Amino acid sequence: MLIREKLAVYDSKDYASVMRCFLIILMAVFLFGSQSYAEVYRWVDSAGKISYSDKPQPGAEEIEIDVAPSISDTKAISDAEPPEEDEKSEKINYKIKILTPENDESLRDNAGNVSIMLKVTPKLDPEKGDMFLVYLDGVASLDKQSGLFFTMQNIDRGTHNLRVELVSPDEQVLASTSSVFHLKRYSVQHKNN
Repeated sequence: MLIREKLAVYDSKDYASVMRCFLIILMAVFLFGSQSYAEVYRWVDSAGKISYSDKPQPGAEEIEIDVAPSISDTKAISDAEPPEEDEKSEKINYKIKILTPENDESLRDNAGNVSIMLKVTPKLDPEKGDMFLVYLDGVASLDKQSGLFFTMQNIDRGTHNLRVELVSPDEQVLASTSSVFHLKRYSVQHKNN
């Protein structure tokens, strides 16, 4: 407001040109002022507290600070060849969820069939060749599967541990999840009353 009050004596045309000059000077200070920097000193006092200052202190060591790239430096960086992609940097953090059977769910199927439905985030890329391995009570139960829905057949009644792993073509486990379900089947030992 102080600048505006002092410039009130000028008409609007002069005010605009003064403000334009002010903005140019301000931008120059920011652009060229960032290129210079003062020395920074670091020291530890008797209590073990670490302190920093731009003025030298007894027993202080000078710290070198990297300068941020200037506009001309960023052009040189953008013209440089992109770095080679590292396969490990492309590793996707998959999350698997067993939708059916839900954890601790009781199922009734006299044929012993159990349908498994999965949800994977992010969505799988079929071109990568990632597959699912299904383990029932620690034993691989099905061949590798690419879909999110599959069925295990003739499972004995009782409580079972289900584990599903998402594996890459080179057999690395990308994600896994597990759940417990209880299968109930008709038994000939139970007689109808």
